[in-house]
Amino acid sequence: MPRILLTKPEGAVDVTGLAVSIRWSGDYRQCARSLTLELLSPQKDPSVPGMDCPLGTPVSLLEGEKLLFSGYVFTRSGSTAANTVTIGCCDPGLYLKRNETTKQYASITPEAAVAALCDEFGIQVGHLATTGVAVSRIFVGASLYQVAATLYTLAAEITGKAYTIRFRGLSLCVEEKETEGGVLLLKGRSNLMDASISESAENLVNQVAVYDQDRNLLYEQSDGESIAQYGRMRQVVRQSAGMDASGKVRELLEKSQPEQKITVNCLGDTRCTAGNAVVVEAAGLYGLFWIDSDLHQWKNGVYTNRLTLNLKKVMDRQQAGQAVS
Repeated sequence: MPRILLTKPEGAVDVTGLAVSIRWSGDYRQCARSLTLELLSPQKDPSVPGMDCPLGTPVSLLEGEKLLFSGYVFTRSGSTAANTVTIGCCDPGLYLKRNETTKQYASITPEAAVAALCDEFGIQVGHLATTGVAVSRIFVGASLYQVAATLYTLAAEITGKAYTIRFRGLSLCVEEKETEGGVLLLKGRSNLMDASISESAENLVNQVAVYDQDRNLLYEQSDGESIAQYGRMRQVVRQSAGMDASGKVRELLEKSQPEQKITVNCLGDTRCTAGNAVVVEAAGLYGLFWIDSDLHQWKNGVYTNRLTLNLKKVMDRQQAGQAVS
């Protein structure tokens, strides 16, 4: 079980010994990771360190010296009929969701805009993926997350890359989704306990029509094999003056085949977090998959993961605000 530290006025308090269960989770569409702790809290013994844990208390989760999670207590619940307290925590990604702003950007790279936003709102900055793409956008009452994700979405339409927004410790990072050395292998009869597969053709797009600002058709691009098998599913893209919509077209046509999602239960590994990749090897199933969402649970001395996997390298593509005319 990892260590749990609560930071109080008198210093850090290790409450690992009071933990009945730990749940740590994330999703590629949510920049905030969550931590839920069930701690022993005897009603009649206020000297027990888990008792005094007010909202806003800083919380850290560590595996050895590796920091897995750094955030704050946002919910706390208990009952007179139980000797435990349940504590819900979020990392600073919550502040990206809960703070709004109004901005107008003209020919600025996403990395420069996000760095400036972090400086304005007092958010620590880690690595911000370099796109080198100048984008323009107007935002009115948009969350900081919508601003950052939209600007990187616009850049992704040009670079063809996928980006993920997350916090490492207390620092905001925007990273290109790419495989790293030593990708974890999930293997049947080893660390993979079970897997289930679902497929859906509900969100198919197999033809894209590109129009200019005056509603003139510029060109169409199609996936003929997909149309023959599933029928035509057409989407329209408006290309602004001076812009190239080819990246958006490419992104949409990535949906020309059914969506396949795999859910696996496996022995726990802290490398299995949303945005990272794993290799799965089981009966009838083999390949590199990207983690869309993850749930880590430590309970009764057992550490397990529940992962939702995707064959495609996807990002949370946001379209907040409006184009600069």
